[in-house]
Amino acid sequence: MPIGGARGRASPVPVPARRMPDAGRTIDTMDADRLDRARSALLEERASMLAELGAELDAPEQMTYGSQAAAASQVFAQQRDLALREAAERRVREVDAALGRIGAGTFGLCASCGDPIADARLEALPWAALCIDCQRRTGGR
Repeated sequence: MPIGGARGRASPVPVPARRMPDAGRTIDTMDADRLDRARSALLEERASMLAELGAELDAPEQMTYGSQAAAASQVFAQQRDLALREAAERRVREVDAALGRIGAGTFGLCASCGDPIADARLEALPWAALCIDCQRRTGGR
């Protein structure tokens, strides 16, 4: 039998309405001390990522024939270093966006639904732009 019990037509599946954040809404519950701690953590993370990005990547060594294992290890190391570099660049962008939200007065509000982001989440990931529920809906990335 079709969904909803009626023959020939399925009952519609309710879809929750998506609430967009108010552009002018700010979070009033975040005191100056918490904002200062978040700003400090963000600036520290930014400096760490920029230092990591400033480190030079090892240039590929001259390949010689006969050592496939050494060549594979070198290629793996290069790919790992590039992936780490891309992750650091992404983190700098996330941190810069979070610093912008502090300046705009919207830090701590989910960029998707507008609800407050849990304090524990902001303590662990001060650059988080989404509440945990919205983050799960986006697939975790």
